Amino acid sequence: MNERKQIILAMERLVRACNNEELLMSWLAYGVPDGDIKNYTVDEVDDSLVEEEEFAILMGLFLRIMTRAEEDGGLYVDRIVSKQWR
Repeated sequence: MNERKQIILAMERLVRACNNEELLMSWLAYGVPDGDIKNYTVDEVDDSLVEEEEFAILMGLFLRIMTRAEEDGGLYVDRIVSKQWR
């Protein structure tokens, strides 16, 4: 369960770097609600998110968001916007 919680924290950080507010809103609505994770500690991750089915759905949502992020806005971190690699 600890590994799943670590992955959820990583996904949360990456989604919050999306340079597209619509994508972030879908994460907040269907993934990890806003305010649930503040300090990025495993204790903040709700146990329901690491249950097998819920975790699989959360990973699928993350992948969809990242795919769309690449096509629409990229990532924005520390005043740097990602560039398409291909």
